[in-house]
Amino acid sequence: MMKKAHALLIRSAYAALLLLAAPLSNSAGKNTVNTLSDGMVYIHTARNSPKFSRGGSVLNLSQEQLIKAGGLSVDSGGKQCAILVLSNRIALYLAPNTKLLIKEFKQTLPFRSFLPDTAEASRSMLELYVESGELAAYGLNPRVTSRLRIKTPSGTFEPRATSFIVKVTNDSVNFMLLQGRATFYGPDGKSDFIQSGQSGTVLKSDSKRLYPLKIFDNTLVDEERESDKISMCKNALRSIEFFFDADNTMKARKLLSKDFFMRRSQSN
Repeated sequence: MMKKAHALLIRSAYAALLLLAAPLSNSAGKNTVNTLSDGMVYIHTARNSPKFSRGGSVLNLSQEQLIKAGGLSVDSGGKQCAILVLSNRIALYLAPNTKLLIKEFKQTLPFRSFLPDTAEASRSMLELYVESGELAAYGLNPRVTSRLRIKTPSGTFEPRATSFIVKVTNDSVNFMLLQGRATFYGPDGKSDFIQSGQSGTVLKSDSKRLYPLKIFDNTLVDEERESDKISMCKNALRSIEFFFDADNTMKARKLLSKDFFMRRSQSN
């Protein structure tokens, strides 16, 4: 009899706990399912006036402007270059003669303004299309649920990385991975993998093969040659702070020299 009463008491207590936990779990679910909003891009550098456009319409943009990133096209001519800082804390360097389209950029908003230089600002979904030229990127450790997709004329790369360089020429596409890992998807959907310190090249003549990606190790000379571009991205990223005003509108500002060097020392 005592055992039955004890078991009944345990069941009653368990049922009560479930009833109490239900509203908590429901509210927690609402909080953890983060809604993605439009991400922003800060024009850090626009040397010799590269062309900005959206949907075919030319945009009159200059340095130190913060605008919606999705749909933005950037075309840098022979003596032009640009550095863009995205609000999920990824910096992109566009070399001369580069065409880039930010096809989509969404992220969870708002996020904490004061963050250490180690992690991505918030969960994000970013898709870029590099039509031609050279794109260098430096970012912070991505969130587990974030996704970055880089499309090229010969396939798609999905890196989970902090630094990499994409080069698109008339004959080939090259993806140099400096830190992290990346998955490559060919036009037929077949996948291949690149690790830190490796590069993958797809010749346009081989793009329809079953596994078109040719993987090889980076040389120290190759990585040293590209290090200046990554350094420019890193310095640009660390010199910009994204924050939110009282209305939760995102803003951006360049840090003063003192703030900039304090941030660098904290992240080293």
